[in-house]
Amino acid sequence: MFLGKLLLWINGLAFCATGFIGFFGSSNFAAFIGYALLSGAAQTEFVANYGGLYLFYGFYLCWCGTAFERSVQGIAVLCFTSLGFFTGRIFGSIITAEIDATQLVFASWELITALLALVLLFKLKSH
Repeated sequence: MFLGKLLLWINGLAFCATGFIGFFGSSNFAAFIGYALLSGAAQTEFVANYGGLYLFYGFYLCWCGTAFERSVQGIAVLCFTSLGFFTGRIFGSIITAEIDATQLVFASWELITALLALVLLFKLKSH
């Protein structure tokens, strides 16, 4: 279960860091990923998603990584979330016929995380 908790903590801290940047550096972060925040409402939506949602999802993953009772649930949520991000990213790349290095890095991280979480879930189920 050490690997499961480690996976939760690494991803949790990564989401917390992204959320922190989304809160306090939203303009720079948006520019880095190619978003143009043309209104206050757009900025608010960006901060809500990349700030609030990411930060508290990261807290949730870290919290799940603190106890065995929560870690299985956290790994399952991480698996589904990573698959969701990966699927959406690939679908978006297909319909736009565009993908860049940043998207490839994110897609790779999401796929590897989802596969590791899935393997861990099957391993835990077999015990």
